[in-house]
Amino acid sequence: MGRRKKDDGLSRQERLERYESNFKAVQKSIYRQEVTFDTNNYVVMANSMILHSASKLNLNELKLLRFIIMQTKKGDKELYQFEVDIKEMAKALEMSVKTLYRELDTMSTHLMQEVIFIGDKVNDKWKKFHWVDVCEYEKGKITIKISDELKPFLVGLRGNFTRYRLSEILSLNSVYAIRIYEILNGYMNENNLPHADVAIEVSISIEEIRKVTDTTDKFERYSNFKAKVIDTALKEINQKSNYHISATPYKDGRTIAGFDFLIESQAGYWHRTEKGKNDIKIKAVNDDLDRQMTLEEFL
Repeated sequence: MGRRKKDDGLSRQERLERYESNFKAVQKSIYRQEVTFDTNNYVVMANSMILHSASKLNLNELKLLRFIIMQTKKGDKELYQFEVDIKEMAKALEMSVKTLYRELDTMSTHLMQEVIFIGDKVNDKWKKFHWVDVCEYEKGKITIKISDELKPFLVGLRGNFTRYRLSEILSLNSVYAIRIYEILNGYMNENNLPHADVAIEVSISIEEIRKVTDTTDKFERYSNFKAKVIDTALKEINQKSNYHISATPYKDGRTIAGFDFLIESQAGYWHRTEKGKNDIKIKAVNDDLDRQMTLEEFL
């Protein structure tokens, strides 16, 4: 005959609440992973389709989301849940703690509601996702979990993906600058990088740029679009990043259809303009990210 367990003095309801608390603690220990705040050495890495999707996030929401994506590292098998100290995160994002505390509730709500639309025109196919599944706050710390539906776009990446250090965008104060920086970065990889004597040329349609910058229904006149989006973004990128980028419009018939972007290293641009060295080689990258099927035929 087995021994009777000692009565712990708890009611059935109290015992159930304790079991539930213990279960939640185990869940957190399984899914939570150490957070890195090193924005100079850790990278934002994601399939280009997801980073080049339409987005309506504001500047701080965009930087917060990229910080979360940075936590997924090469070799990870899952999308983990993270607990982040607000003060440390504010420092990493180069934001004031006061601003982050004030905006965190609104930012996290928008991240959970934001619909990511990814479409493939050639194959007449599209899908929609949410960025975040879980967001909790307690005693100066926030717990965040990116939607598991996005796992194929962030884990085990191969082929067409974008990669850059988070520190490269933290100094940018325009959503347009960040989004154009990301879309151009998506055309660059280990084989397509600007050097002192090599520049990269990429052609991107206005339609694609408008989608990525959420300006499909804004700045309808070309002159306004170029001034407010293209010129504003490139001015800031050229002042604050490692690249110098210029944009030359191209036409389809009589209509301006897009831009040829010339991406140079700052050193290469300086040598070409200040030293008059015009022997720079231009490497054209012809991939059209808006038309190619990727990620196992778009899942």
